[in-house]
Amino acid sequence: MGGGRRISPIIFATGLLVLATAGPARAEKATLLFFWAVNCPHCLEARPVIEEMARRYDDLQLRQFEVWNHPENYRLMMDTAAELGYDRVMTPMVVLDRQIWFGFDDETAAAIEAA
Repeated sequence: MGGGRRISPIIFATGLLVLATAGPARAEKATLLFFWAVNCPHCLEARPVIEEMARRYDDLQLRQFEVWNHPENYRLMMDTAAELGYDRVMTPMVVLDRQIWFGFDDETAAAIEAA
């Protein structure tokens, strides 16, 4: 493919974490990372809620990664979780400001929105 160099998944995950965890001095938008799977009922419940949050907050950028059919996104999810100190994950997984949430319910939605 054009002789271009590929970025390692760990370097890419670290870059995404920099975007998602820039903290109070961050640039214009915070980045919310949403890892989900097409066969996950909690993911399908979470997705419209997460997308609505992103629409409501101008300073929030949503990056979505479907992990069931895209092994590169699964690797990115694992690398991102490892970067934050987790060696096991479940979907959905949401990352914002170095905070990570697994699974989804009303309490999780409220915690993400409060972050």
